[in-house]
Amino acid sequence: MNDSYSAARIQAMRTRLIKADDYERLLKMTEMEIIGYLQSTDYRQDVDALALKDLDNLETVDMILARNTQRTMDKLKRISSPGFMRAIENTLLENDAWNVQIVASAIAAGEDAKDMLKRYAKRGTFDPTQFAGAKTIEELCRLAGKQIPSLRRRPKTLAAFMDAVRPKRVDAMLTDEYLIDEDNIVRVLTMRHDRLPPERIAQRIERGGTIPRAVLLAAGQAQSAEEAMKALRTTKYGKALDRAQGSMVRLEYELHRDILRRLRSMAGTYPVSPGVIVRYLAEKDIEASNLRLIIKGKRLGLEEPLIREQLTV
Repeated sequence: MNDSYSAARIQAMRTRLIKADDYERLLKMTEMEIIGYLQSTDYRQDVDALALKDLDNLETVDMILARNTQRTMDKLKRISSPGFMRAIENTLLENDAWNVQIVASAIAAGEDAKDMLKRYAKRGTFDPTQFAGAKTIEELCRLAGKQIPSLRRRPKTLAAFMDAVRPKRVDAMLTDEYLIDEDNIVRVLTMRHDRLPPERIAQRIERGGTIPRAVLLAAGQAQSAEEAMKALRTTKYGKALDRAQGSMVRLEYELHRDILRRLRSMAGTYPVSPGVIVRYLAEKDIEASNLRLIIKGKRLGLEEPLIREQLTV
């Protein structure tokens, strides 16, 4: 099995993803009509696997998405060349890091880690909810150190934790300027949260992103979180920062949504590289998030414009 074969199969899978126009149709449907629509898509097996009583369960969409995610990952592993398998493994490790970062950010902000994981977690190699009871960064490191060896050094601050937990990316093509922007914003805000000296913050800023270094330095030197956010709102990520509404966990989520949009627009680039599978997984992540928002929004009686505003299309 070679890269060309794997790429062709994945490109075929991309054609069956839910399109932007379909989301508009879903917004007009009732909850049960949406479930019926999913039975005409790749989610049919996952809907059919549920008992009738499960369709009234508040967590129906989570059960459907979890089952579909498992089937998708199993299929990708069956059709992947060695190079593509490495990309899958690295993506799962990045998702592990993402999930544990959610817990760390929730601890630092005094938020409910279990709730944040329920809303923003991704599929990795282990269940992150086992760490949701941690009360401090140090306790989280002790609990998660078996799964993520770099945490065994027990970093005590949020900034040091974020640096320790991030895995190295296997696909150099994905280490582009937008991903560097994402890292820099999160890094600057977490270091400012830990009150690191401005010169230390300046040393840790990555080069190569689109955000002017002067803007990042101004955010790092700010005397308050409000001043730091004001400096960063002058960048192209201003709307994502506004949507975060002051929550560090949601900030990372909103930034990542912007990055996923850019990855999706790059899906046709380097069509035979392992980047294809990473971008496909990003698109599936978008799809799962959108379906969860629409179905749960309908269940909660949210207005259509409010649901539409939260979609990533």
